Amino acid sequence: MKVSPLNPTIQPQPQVKEWIELFDKGVISREELRHQLALATADAISSPTLDDSPATRAGEGSHGQD
Repeated sequence: MKVSPLNPTIQPQPQVKEWIELFDKGVISREELRHQLALATADAISSPTLDDSPATRAGEGSHGQD
């Protein structure tokens, strides 16, 4: 893929905590905060890499158990 001035690099979006900090500092409005949190929630729900089932939490899992 060739990057040109017409194709700006994709910057990662702030995390939820960072959006809240931006709102607290008055950088974004309440409506923008709600919008971004809704997007973050939708991404988290649809993300196939997000798995918080008990078997995959740190220190747990099926391996190493007899």
